Amino acid sequence: MGPDEMDYLWHRLLRKSYRRYPIPSVIFTMGLVDIAIAGANLRWPLLIAGSAMAAIALVLHAHQRRRWGADDAPSERLQPPSAPS
Repeated sequence: MGPDEMDYLWHRLLRKSYRRYPIPSVIFTMGLVDIAIAGANLRWPLLIAGSAMAAIALVLHAHQRRRWGADDAPSERLQPPSAPS
């Protein structure tokens, strides 16, 4: 699997996640940005706040996924009538 395929898969995963669960995805992204800034500047309070924010977003995502998971199941559809032979 080459880098182009990984980029495509990563982009597809992010797009799907942001469309299905927009609020937890934004909160998770904000937490990751806080973690990146804290890691670059060695600011422990920001690192803790970012980690907590990312963890809360993951819990919220799991809760929404469990709660709405039944709605995402494929529905049974009627097959078109077969053509007479």
